[in-house]
Amino acid sequence: MTEQGMELKEKVKAGIGKAVTYWKQYGAEAALWADLIAVAVLYAMMTAHVPTQNGDNIEHIHSSFLIAQGQVPYRDFFQHHNPLMWYLFAPLVNLFAYNATVTEVVCLISLLVFLKSLVYVYRISAEFLSDKLWGLAAAAVIAAPGYKLYAVDFRPDNYMIFCLTAGIYYYFRYLKGQKPFHLIAAFAWFFISFLFAQKALFPLAVLGVTGLYFWHKRAIKTADMAKALVFPLAGAAAFWGYLCYYDMVTLYYASNYTFNLNLVQGFEMTRIVDFPPYMAVLMWLGFFGAAAAVVCKNRYWIVLALLFVTEFVQRKFYFSPYSYYFWMLVYFAALCGVPALGLLRRKCRAVIWLVIAGLYWVFYNTLIFQREVIAMQPERKYLPDYIARNISPCDYVFNGDGMMYNLFGKDPAYYWQLIGQLDVVGDATGIKPKPDINALILKLRPKFVYGKSYFNKFSDESGRPEVVHYVDRDIINAYYNATRFGSVYQLKPEFDKRKCIKDGVDGKWHFADE
Repeated sequence: MTEQGMELKEKVKAGIGKAVTYWKQYGAEAALWADLIAVAVLYAMMTAHVPTQNGDNIEHIHSSFLIAQGQVPYRDFFQHHNPLMWYLFAPLVNLFAYNATVTEVVCLISLLVFLKSLVYVYRISAEFLSDKLWGLAAAAVIAAPGYKLYAVDFRPDNYMIFCLTAGIYYYFRYLKGQKPFHLIAAFAWFFISFLFAQKALFPLAVLGVTGLYFWHKRAIKTADMAKALVFPLAGAAAFWGYLCYYDMVTLYYASNYTFNLNLVQGFEMTRIVDFPPYMAVLMWLGFFGAAAAVVCKNRYWIVLALLFVTEFVQRKFYFSPYSYYFWMLVYFAALCGVPALGLLRRKCRAVIWLVIAGLYWVFYNTLIFQREVIAMQPERKYLPDYIARNISPCDYVFNGDGMMYNLFGKDPAYYWQLIGQLDVVGDATGIKPKPDINALILKLRPKFVYGKSYFNKFSDESGRPEVVHYVDRDIINAYYNATRFGSVYQLKPEFDKRKCIKDGVDGKWHFADE
């Protein structure tokens, strides 16, 4: 071989060696980044398909719109969640009034909030539990879409979880550096998480106990604790004042607490008995992490272990009828469990690649599942848009049995979502009686109605169908035409000639004959 050939061979060999070195050093990190980017792109693409098929998205957009129209939750329309998200989004939703594009907009914002929560997950793991690689792995595990696209949902839970992760990060920053601002920020985020959803009370109770422990051990200074409590106490006073101003303290408690406790009793199956396979693996990993936290005596890790174990017990043995109830548990399991794999990697470098392989497998299966969902319901996603484009500000819309499609129409009754379910519990709780569907159709002549009877959601799930609201077919046939959306009917043109006017005093829309 010539001298030039030998030189070329050495260069190639050196290049391959350098590439192998880089791959060993950065290959796993690059694979995790590729997964995260692919998942983010998938979520962004799904905002064009999923939003209008998700009843929760419709529910919370509609609640925001009602607030923009001057209505007050609990008093003027039924709700059983805390109200911060509706007030924050009311101006934006009103800007998109009668345009179903708002579903994509709010879900895209939810996606951005979700991605920001992953930044806090990464920081918590990298700064307090393990290193940057496993911080990235924890974020990727949470981002794994599974069969439920949580991240693009416009529901209070997503914003609550974002606030909790932000609060936990700053809580740990304070414990590490003793800077008052970090504790103030942590307590502020914790309180805001409650304003998004009362579910935050459970993890906040655990965090409160740890806070008292650290205060007792002088890891939290009394002066700093006092400063940090100012915002939550002032916020609680303001929220109480809001409830008192509208004279609905009792109604708020009945709607958000008594109602939800009674809702538990209504479900035939109040919990998911078995986790899906990928979730079961994550739960075992969470318990492995909890044990590792105790062995390592890492106080940050122990706090996360407490959050994971208490959330697991609640979700496994209490009220968890649907998979999305485990969303917060996924965060705590990943934060608690994934860093423990970093301990194993010291003995087996293949651990990280097993995690990456699992993430790619879940991603692939999600692509297949979502393609099947879209193919099975090609028309359903267009229903809210069709209704939004065919109503005036005066028109009423009745949601269907287990169907949500009313974004901007006026509600014929106090109970307007999941009729046959929420109104049954609300009536039993004493909040408001169930509506008379047929009487309201005759009186208000909604632009769109559900043409079939409403069944009791709870008895229906247990195989004992029970009609809650019998819809008179004679009324439907007399006043309504069928649409391409199956059981949804539209008011006949000859009955849709009422003049829609805006009141010059209160600015509200109504028909001239109302």
